[in-house]
Amino acid sequence: MNMTMRMANKMKMAKVLVLSVVAAMAFVSVARVSASSSNHNLPDLAVLLNGRKIEFPDEKPQVDSSSRVLIPVRFVSEALGAKVGFEGKTVIITQGAKNVRLTIGSNAALVNGERLVLDTKAVAVNGRTLVPLRFVSEALGQKVRWDAVSRWVWIGEEKVPSLQESDVKVYPLDGFRKYFTKAKGEYLYGAKDVTIFTQKNFPIRFEDDYDNVTIYSVTLVPVKDYFEVQMNYSGKHFGIYYLTGDGIPRARFNSAKYRVNNPDGTFTATFSFRSEGDFLFYNIKNWKDMKPEDIKYVGFSVGLETLPLLEKPFAN
Repeated sequence: MNMTMRMANKMKMAKVLVLSVVAAMAFVSVARVSASSSNHNLPDLAVLLNGRKIEFPDEKPQVDSSSRVLIPVRFVSEALGAKVGFEGKTVIITQGAKNVRLTIGSNAALVNGERLVLDTKAVAVNGRTLVPLRFVSEALGQKVRWDAVSRWVWIGEEKVPSLQESDVKVYPLDGFRKYFTKAKGEYLYGAKDVTIFTQKNFPIRFEDDYDNVTIYSVTLVPVKDYFEVQMNYSGKHFGIYYLTGDGIPRARFNSAKYRVNNPDGTFTATFSFRSEGDFLFYNIKNWKDMKPEDIKYVGFSVGLETLPLLEKPFAN
């Protein structure tokens, strides 16, 4: 075994050791996760084009009474390179030689002059025209797949962008050491810098020479008088931690007891938001008072050479 391979294996073993220490520290964090967590709340419906989420500034995609996904026509059509116009209640979508016409309240459509009958109708909601997503996307030459588990609609290619391929910011590590000054465990071992991303970047893929993890969503879920954090992901299992700015990373363990194996091959893990472990390990007496807005970043114990941090994770 040459020197390069020995150094790589040594680094990998060190990463595994660090993540094991973090997991052990956070073991008690599952104490308040509800026994019903396997019935996790449904995430918001989202639309992805070639692996990147389409943002809807006001009216969101929705599922109608016929179980069909309706989307605000302008945002998806323009993302596909089409133009949108209106003639009264009729929406006209053009893309090169393709011409699609749908009328609000009608289940009939014209595609290049050919009349088609749809299984649902275009509707007007709060000033936005919502149209059947699958019909419009396929009429414009795109394949469409509905993921019922994640409640995501995939249009086109299903490759999720990596952390490096996403619209993220990279900062020197020194500016973030203050978040770990009282840490029990070496969270920063092997990290060369910090990569900041936001909820808008999901889904996102963490990848290096050893690991390939995709995170689809991180959601704060109210449960009675407390909160849970649910994460939908694929790849290896890993823990998370919350950074509030007081120098103490609050680690949370990814327990198999509160993890769901989804039919699509992904996992939904449920983590405690508040945990008595914060008192036991760090003597944080007011651990029950932590609020969602106190969390500046969520960190992911995935062992990358960059430290991935989700900024303002639970901001409204």
